[in-house]
Amino acid sequence: MKNLLLMGFFCLTISTLFGQAKSITVQNGCIVLNVKQNILYIGIPNTIRIYDKYISCDSLQVKTDNGRITPTGTPCHFTIIPKNFGGCNVLIRNKNNDSSVMKTYFRTLPLPSPQLLLDNKVSGKIPINELKLQLGVAAEIPDLDLQNSYIVKSFSMIIIRKDRIVANLNNIGDRFSEEVKLAINDVEKGDKILVWNIIIIKPGQITEKISPTEYIIE
Repeated sequence: MKNLLLMGFFCLTISTLFGQAKSITVQNGCIVLNVKQNILYIGIPNTIRIYDKYISCDSLQVKTDNGRITPTGTPCHFTIIPKNFGGCNVLIRNKNNDSSVMKTYFRTLPLPSPQLLLDNKVSGKIPINELKLQLGVAAEIPDLDLQNSYIVKSFSMIIIRKDRIVANLNNIGDRFSEEVKLAINDVEKGDKILVWNIIIIKPGQITEKISPTEYIIE
């Protein structure tokens, strides 16, 4: 009966978390989930979740051969900070009897550059009413939980209407200046907005120029 309950919990765990995870490894009744498609980024915390149908999370001992791994404080959640490019193995053992549970492998890559977000979009179409509610822009890496890690130092904005430039503005900081607000308030459906010359500040006070992005107002 106990094994049936554990198996039921295990299956429930897989079904409820599958939609959030892009990488799932199952071996000997142990499951490892990662939201970044089997990729860990070098130098930053990467969260993985480990569940076993026979062993409680408190009894799992987790080690890696690249960087360091620590419990997050949330049951079954661990943080890995890889040190080197290439890959890393994660070794899972049972603390109670020092037996091996499973071994899984992740690729390790440098952190990609963030992208500019306007109305939470990296590009594409923006409804005119939503655009006029925006207070500024942000820089983030899609699918990574690194909010507030990047600061937009400055950017330039061009508004194009019927192949003619109607505004060409510079903005300091992530929040729109009064001049940019007025220009956005005057946009029309069909206008194109090009945001370029985007300078951000990364962790460690490092500045970087990121790729421009384009929006169509509808």
